[in-house]
Amino acid sequence: MLIRRATPDDSMPLAAMIQHTVWVSNTPDYGAENTHRVMGHFTPESVATMMSKRSTYVAVDGHRILGTASIGPGVHTEEIGLRTFFVDPGCQRQGVGAALMAQILSDAQNLKLSQLPVRSSIIAEPFYARHGFAKIEDIWDGDERTILMIKPL
Repeated sequence: MLIRRATPDDSMPLAAMIQHTVWVSNTPDYGAENTHRVMGHFTPESVATMMSKRSTYVAVDGHRILGTASIGPGVHTEEIGLRTFFVDPGCQRQGVGAALMAQILSDAQNLKLSQLPVRSSIIAEPFYARHGFAKIEDIWDGDERTILMIKPL
């Protein structure tokens, strides 16, 4: 496995991996309607746009994308945070997420951030907690709950 910067050529397979991960991982907590809405935010075009605004990394095995994570501003905020963190369901609990997290934390330290925020899905909250993030508050968008978590640096 290799962690590298994402390139524009990654946008199509990266979007497919993210959409698959969102569907498999989030449907049990959020239902099909909300999950489909979230999947719509991750088209190849929107992924390419996000990659142009953030430091985006992919974990790869050969040409296969196993996971992704990015650090940068949010869609509605300039605050630097952990963004678009996804690991293919078939590759979870195999060190992919930990390797991506190490890269993101290295970037955060290089940026001299004092803390790193993330809006976590329900299923990802234990992963972030294991990596030192603390729950700050639940954020509701209609009936969809995400969890604001922060890691002091």
